[in-house]
Amino acid sequence: MDFRNVNPLNIHSNYLSGNLLPLTPCGSQYSTAWKLYGILTWLIQIAQLCSLIAGILLTSQEEAFQGGTLINLVLIIEVLFIVRQIQSHRKLVDQLIQKLNDILQIKDDNMKYIVSTTLKPMNTPLKYYVVAGAVSLAVWFALGLLLIFEKDTFFYEDFKMVVALSKQPFSARTFILGTFLILISNVHIFLKKCNLYIYMIHFALMITAQYRYTGKKLAMIFREPYVEQCKNGQVSFEADQWANDAIKALCRHHTTIVR
Repeated sequence: MDFRNVNPLNIHSNYLSGNLLPLTPCGSQYSTAWKLYGILTWLIQIAQLCSLIAGILLTSQEEAFQGGTLINLVLIIEVLFIVRQIQSHRKLVDQLIQKLNDILQIKDDNMKYIVSTTLKPMNTPLKYYVVAGAVSLAVWFALGLLLIFEKDTFFYEDFKMVVALSKQPFSARTFILGTFLILISNVHIFLKKCNLYIYMIHFALMITAQYRYTGKKLAMIFREPYVEQCKNGQVSFEADQWANDAIKALCRHHTTIVR
């Protein structure tokens, strides 16, 4: 059990989105093919960002800021900024992953149970969110293709958001290709955003699980039989030594977490 393997949803969303965020503390765990895929997804987003800016500059202010143009522009910048921050602080992220991996190496069934029960409740709603959001976006942008049955020439404003992909007016073929490019890029930026959410939630829940483990172990140390022995003054040397060692180990565990 380690940071990477305890949550398959985090792994799959990381690969599918092309974010390729760190999952292991040492070196790169991604093949050349996945790195090329990740570069391609970012090139698509950069191209969309440029086309959005051009569309805003080449159209009226009223048209430029209608629909989801501005929202999409802000979303791309936000995702780019957060991913850059994570990648630029790779050493700190690696150190945190290494600490979590060291903690998870403890051969304790309670640790495995607490980690799994902490992560599991979040997986189902996150899966529904990702699938429903991606499908909804794809359908929404695909509906824009219905315009090809109404007109022969098209303008920037005919897309679901204002983007400048070629000189206007342009043909139905250009409109169809542009719509598909916008659809793909918007679904991808949504997946990238979802992966960031899943990744950060995964980190938070992994740390939360350690606090839950500390509380459970502390309760086990001071379980009722031991407390009764303390009250009656009949605590054996072995029981007292065991409790002392267990508390020291738990304190070391807690110190590792807070650092």
